[in-house]
Amino acid sequence: MRLRDTGLGFGLVTIVMHWIGAVMVLGFTLASTAVRLVPADAVGQATVAALVWTGVFASAISLFRLLWRVLHYYPLPLTAKSPLVIIVQRSLAFALLLGGIVLPWLFFALMPDGQADLPRALPVNALGFLPRWGLLSLYWLGSVLILATALVHAGAAIAGAFAGRDPSLARMAGRSIAP
Repeated sequence: MRLRDTGLGFGLVTIVMHWIGAVMVLGFTLASTAVRLVPADAVGQATVAALVWTGVFASAISLFRLLWRVLHYYPLPLTAKSPLVIIVQRSLAFALLLGGIVLPWLFFALMPDGQADLPRALPVNALGFLPRWGLLSLYWLGSVLILATALVHAGAAIAGAFAGRDPSLARMAGRSIAP
């Protein structure tokens, strides 16, 4: 298996980063949503610290995946799909990448001072120009949209695989597919 993507399949870097990124972003989104729903004093310091580092890594992996996807060749679709379907599919995947980058930063900006020791290099105060209610609205909207988009993304991949029309899931599992 190649490291980079080819015209007919995904490379090892894309496959590994896809699955690690999916688990990290979904895990962070679900855990941060649960933490936001309980009172701040009920959340332990270790839980917040683990969530912060999960968010940092989820954001970093999503940023790496975005750069990798922009800078490297992306496999062509193997089935006869309409251009509209391809645009929608790739837009959903791109939205998940952007959400994985932005959502952790919204969560960090909403954290009360002193709740967690954020890494010093994180420019969380860059979002300070937005009012708290604006950040909170963006956070909840982003959380709902990431979860909904992930469900649509996974559902479409599974439905296409079982209907036998779309080999994308097999390609993301590392199998080489002939056209």
